[in-house]
Amino acid sequence: MIKAIRFAQDLSMTHPKSQIRLLKKGDAQALLDFEYKNKRWFESKIGPRENDFYSIDGVKLHILETLTHYHAKATLPLVIINCGAIVGRINLHNLDVEKRRAHIGYRIDQDMIGQGLATKAVEHIVEYALKHFGIRHFIALAAVDNPASQKVLLNNQFSYARKHTAFARVKGKVLDCNEYIKVLQPQHID
Repeated sequence: MIKAIRFAQDLSMTHPKSQIRLLKKGDAQALLDFEYKNKRWFESKIGPRENDFYSIDGVKLHILETLTHYHAKATLPLVIINCGAIVGRINLHNLDVEKRRAHIGYRIDQDMIGQGLATKAVEHIVEYALKHFGIRHFIALAAVDNPASQKVLLNNQFSYARKHTAFARVKGKVLDCNEYIKVLQPQHID
């Protein structure tokens, strides 16, 4: 069981009280606050959540379902904490240890963008997934009109793979996404 994943290296210089840890049942109110505060921001970039999500019972159900997938080893749901508050989420999903592959998804509080938090979180989760699960193939999607998210992936040595046309609909507008991949080669010691 994963207890906590702490940021390493120089993130502490920018965000001295930041950490990544496993989502837990007790996060319901803090997660609702984070999601509700950023609802308009997120929905300008990705498809909206169901309306039922935006209640304490909706978030509790979401956490329960997410942790069920975690216990089935299909996902790794994490929250990014700064100064005691949830300021982001980063997840590995479609986790396949046998094939050594996973998808990465993340969302950051609008007030925290541009500070390197997402870049460090992606870097850290890639390192963690390699070390603890042997994951070597990472896939992430970023909306074509979201250059900040694309930059996070490029800064983590992800490569553009292909475009998904009409991937989602956001506020009645068709959204295209770019797929990025990162494949880590096994290290050979001679």
